[in-house]
Amino acid sequence: MILNKITPLTLLLVLLFLFGCRTEPATDTQTVDSEVPAVIKTRLRAEPDGLFPYNTSKSWSLEIVRHVFHYLMFYNVETLEVEPVLCKTRPAITLIEEGEYAGGMRLKFELLEEATWDNGTPITAEDYAFTLKAIFNPEAKGLLRLYQQQLTFIKRFEIDPSNPKNFTIITGEPHIKTEENVASFVLPAYNYDPAGLLSEIDLNDLLNPEKAKEIASRNENLSKFSEQIISPEYARDPAKISGSGPYRISEWIEGEKIILEKKENWWGDKLSKSRKNLTAFPNSLSFSFVRDNNAVLAMLKNDELDIAGVIESNSFNEMKADPAMSEKFDFEIAPTEMINYLGVNNVNPKLSDSKVRQALSYLMDRDEICKTVYAGYAEPVYSEISRVNPYFKEYATPFNLDKAIALLVAAGWEYKDGNGVREKMINGKKTELELDVMTTPNNVISESIVRIFSASCKRAGILIKNTQKEAREYIGSRNRGE
Repeated sequence: MILNKITPLTLLLVLLFLFGCRTEPATDTQTVDSEVPAVIKTRLRAEPDGLFPYNTSKSWSLEIVRHVFHYLMFYNVETLEVEPVLCKTRPAITLIEEGEYAGGMRLKFELLEEATWDNGTPITAEDYAFTLKAIFNPEAKGLLRLYQQQLTFIKRFEIDPSNPKNFTIITGEPHIKTEENVASFVLPAYNYDPAGLLSEIDLNDLLNPEKAKEIASRNENLSKFSEQIISPEYARDPAKISGSGPYRISEWIEGEKIILEKKENWWGDKLSKSRKNLTAFPNSLSFSFVRDNNAVLAMLKNDELDIAGVIESNSFNEMKADPAMSEKFDFEIAPTEMINYLGVNNVNPKLSDSKVRQALSYLMDRDEICKTVYAGYAEPVYSEISRVNPYFKEYATPFNLDKAIALLVAAGWEYKDGNGVREKMINGKKTELELDVMTTPNNVISESIVRIFSASCKRAGILIKNTQKEAREYIGSRNRGE
């Protein structure tokens, strides 16, 4: 991240997570409000496809969303551990040992007393229940269905009858990311369901797939709500986009920029001294849509940007070494939990043998990727579990061509027709070890990683193709096992 030197580091801590590159400790420096510019100018890599939190797959869209909406909990920008945002503390978690949900977990949440919506009403458990209704609506469309898949472990939801701010989530089984997954964005029912289409529907009925299907067959409100919630107005109309965060969208200039304005008398200001993740200093945030790296560099040099995140690594190093630029800007490396990974289709007959999957892991040259793609601003990982977790354990498979070849041979893949690609008889049919890696377009990082991976695989006798599909088509293809 590159920051104008007039920008205080407390502002950096607010924006750090959005633009990070690598897990390193952040600086904790305090400042005073008088040092903060009225407007902070930064950039987005592209224009958001929409700002409804549950129907966008673009990371740059979520950079805006996180200033307007709040999660129940989010990652601490310094430690990368989960910490409460809308709730008082992390949930009390107990294992259920008997009864209908034996083997599951009980998570008890308590929302902040101070937390309110823009209309002045308190944020309550009913709002979180509404959010889950939107997700578990059997008529849900778009990316809402993906969130539904991620939360299928939720089996029951209970509101404390003595306190509308308290609620309990009951799961059917324990999962290592239960706490993070349930800590999703919370939506205001009054804004996203003004006609009360879901108000008479019991969330617990929607959590039961059979009951949900039966309700959908007789209650047209579910399909009406589904069409409404993914409509363009809730995705792009500033007047229809509302959350509990410190900012509201004041202007969206198509193809150019989005401007956020700080809300007056925002509820989080009362807690900002004790809760850093509720700190919001600038009166306005201006996000310009700039994809091209060279254009960003020019804007920085012309004082058109105060902050620029996700800068191409070599450009970052060159500017950092330039005395004129280093005098004007701070160059910061932020901690992040971002992982680029290769997902493997285990039911594909070519990949069903674990030895083949192990061989692919040995052919992923993580050190080379970190060095060339990220210019050293990344580190190899062998697990999706963060190193900050006490239960972290890693089984490393560093690049090793010989081990990969030995595993492929042990799995029965051999050279036979002299074309450089291994083959094997599968279900009585000659099958070449040709694999398709699917990515989204215009993703320079993914394209570079696939290029390095393909070269390694070719040396081992595996042919890699790269198919590019837009996010929604990509997700559909993946879910169909393609």
